[in-house]
Amino acid sequence: MQQVPFFCFCFFVVSVGLTAQRLEEPYLRFSSAYKTLDAELLANTYTQSATLINVYNGTEPTSFRGRARIQEFFEQLFESAKKEEKTLGITFKISSRQQVEEGYLDNGCYLLEITDPETGTAQRFGKFSIVLQQESGVWKFAVDANASATQKEFESATPIGNKNR
Repeated sequence: MQQVPFFCFCFFVVSVGLTAQRLEEPYLRFSSAYKTLDAELLANTYTQSATLINVYNGTEPTSFRGRARIQEFFEQLFESAKKEEKTLGITFKISSRQQVEEGYLDNGCYLLEITDPETGTAQRFGKFSIVLQQESGVWKFAVDANASATQKEFESATPIGNKNR
């Protein structure tokens, strides 16, 4: 009888670890899409009815509803980068995660690196709030709201895996 609770505990720990790993997958696919300038791969990190909200300093806010419209936005962005022979890279720091009935709420910061062959690498910083939901058994972004951040905000953000270190 003592083995059953122990087994259940181990299963719970493994299950939680697998869920956390699966929750990281859309971020990894998103980063890969930026690196390869692949708008279709990036769009598939979003649910079919997702909403993308961009609120950056110095620009008008923009919003996009639905995976197809989000893909169009990133196709334009990536085509511009390709024409200018730029490479892109994005790194996420998830600083909080909350489980809710419909999925998970993630908050954090990101670093966008834009490399131009003539001028070198420029860094842009942002912060995000994302709602993760499952679609066909895969975790995806249902809502992605992002805004400008400072380098200090990015550097001071503590990733959720490092909270106690």
